[in-house]
Amino acid sequence: AKAGLPEFVMIDCSHGNSREQPQRQKLVWEDIMKQRRNGEKAIVGAMLESHLVEGSQPIPQDLTQLKYGQSITDACLGWE
Repeated sequence: AKAGLPEFVMIDCSHGNSREQPQRQKLVWEDIMKQRRNGEKAIVGAMLESHLVEGSQPIPQDLTQLKYGQSITDACLGWE
């Protein structure tokens, strides 16, 4: 407010908010929805971290061993 910016926030359900555990993103999402239902207007959006396949994988020496659609960085929710 002091900087003259709109007082809105988008919340990332992943990373620190979910303690780096993809399955906990649902709990963060549910809390965000509860806040909105209780009248919180500053929350204008939420982000979930997902990929085609749940989890993450290390980068193998043989790149042909990579699983298509699975993150090589942060663990993600799967689309199933």
